[in-house]
Amino acid sequence: MNEVLCYEALGLVEEGGAEQFILNGDNTYGGRVVVNPSGGLLSKGHPLGATGLAQCAELVWQLRGDAAHVRWTVQPSLCSTTSASAVPESSPSTKR
Repeated sequence: MNEVLCYEALGLVEEGGAEQFILNGDNTYGGRVVVNPSGGLLSKGHPLGATGLAQCAELVWQLRGDAAHVRWTVQPSLCSTTSASAVPESSPSTKR
């Protein structure tokens, strides 16, 4: 649910447009933005306290081009991280 709310709050979609955004694949490789390319919180076991730091590190690696585990066709030039209820999410963008 937090992911859906963040799409709207960040202006990626109009209010109520998150479902179609996801169904169209606009939130993954080949779409408009790639969300959580490292697997998100589930891949990290969601360790309290370390999660936010891990998300920040992931964004830095992606901006520097050091995220070898991520398949980019265009190097991101902008990244964003948000938090709701202490649950950070990251979203790099290839938009310029």
